[in-house]
Amino acid sequence: MGGNPISAQVDWPDRLWGQNQSGLVDKTAGAPQMNFSGNIPYTRLGTNWDSFGFEAINRWQFANDLTWITGKHQIKVGYEFRHHQFNFHGWAVGTGGNFNFNRLGTGGYDASGNALSSTGDPFASFMLGQVQDASFTIPLFTTFNGNFHAVYINDDFKVTRSLTLTMGLRFDYQGPWTERHDSMSTFDPSTPNPGAGGRFGAMIFAGNGTGRTGSSTFDKIPLDAWGPRFGFAYRLGNKWCFAAAMEFTTRVCRLAAAVRVPLRVSNPFRPQLT
Repeated sequence: MGGNPISAQVDWPDRLWGQNQSGLVDKTAGAPQMNFSGNIPYTRLGTNWDSFGFEAINRWQFANDLTWITGKHQIKVGYEFRHHQFNFHGWAVGTGGNFNFNRLGTGGYDASGNALSSTGDPFASFMLGQVQDASFTIPLFTTFNGNFHAVYINDDFKVTRSLTLTMGLRFDYQGPWTERHDSMSTFDPSTPNPGAGGRFGAMIFAGNGTGRTGSSTFDKIPLDAWGPRFGFAYRLGNKWCFAAAMEFTTRVCRLAAAVRVPLRVSNPFRPQLT
């Protein structure tokens, strides 16, 4: 998915602010969006464009089981494997920039420095270049991979003609996520921070090389996702059957990948509401 605005690919950031002066990373997007808020309802200018790119999610899965019937037992064993791949290639919303203007940049103030609610105009602030705050999204190019394994065994034991017991055990393992180019980072509270006098708490980066952890993953997944199961069924005559079951399950690790990095910048000289 993605968007291809007609006004894209014309270097709007350089046209509006000069060569490499805007701070916007993506120069292929359409014109930036200008938003006006305040006592006068102006219509916004521009659109919150999507950037060029795509998102593709792939999954490969294999599952098989074997059933063995012997005496009063029906035993089933099985295995399941899944490989997940999340591809993000530059797609993001808001890469052209969003600039917000309000009345405070051109409003009046009383003797105590409080803003006067009936003064100021957001479009006048726009004409003077008084941006209240702005944001844009940095598109990423990542491919995340993860593997999932599960094995299980189950026994349906026919104790009598009326009573059947079901007993089983399942083991699940979601391996740690990796990124194709090791483009991952996280905060580690136990890592000394050289920029803070060696105090604990610093960003760490996956991969090999200077300043990296030497590993492609951050997670250490414990092998403890065991799920026992038990149930029974009891037949009461020819028309009734009473059954009950219980199981313990675990939730596997989910990928919460940041496919975009929003960056908001505020004008340090902007007036504040009081």
